[in-house]
Amino acid sequence: MVIGILQKKDNSLREYMEQHLTDDLKSLGYKSYSIIQVYGFNTLNQMKEKDLKENLRKEGIDKVLTIVLLDKKKERYFISNKVSNQPYGIKTADFYSYYNSTLNHINRSGYYATTTKYYWESNMYDLNNPLLLYSVQTTSFNPASEQSLAHEYGRMIINDMVRHNLLSKPLVKSDKSIAAF
Repeated sequence: MVIGILQKKDNSLREYMEQHLTDDLKSLGYKSYSIIQVYGFNTLNQMKEKDLKENLRKEGIDKVLTIVLLDKKKERYFISNKVSNQPYGIKTADFYSYYNSTLNHINRSGYYATTTKYYWESNMYDLNNPLLLYSVQTTSFNPASEQSLAHEYGRMIINDMVRHNLLSKPLVKSDKSIAAF
């Protein structure tokens, strides 16, 4: 069972994260479910631990994989178009051409850019034994969309679990939109 633990305002991201991890596990031949698809968004808050575990076991589920959004930070910073310590300008004996090109360059204003960082934690628990089988924290930077974030995160987590012999066969390598562990 894949369970996303995110704030209510991030429900769409939670749904993408759960679905992509579920689909990636299914592609490896594992029986896998998203908690949202089985119980909805708010059912876990209303269920007792014993009842939930019993229901999961009845469905043949023996492991739970959690995805937690620990933090999300947006950082805004200024990018200057000023001259660096590298020589700039037209390389000519004409002082005035050099003066004009350099003056135009240093007078250009910079701009502001924003980066978004997501801090994640995923854990896999065994329902039949009180064991934490797997735990990892990661950071993702500036995803193109929630869908691409979920897709890349799912592939990265699954590949890492395969690398640690928790799953049986590897997926295609992911790109580098999410940082390494």
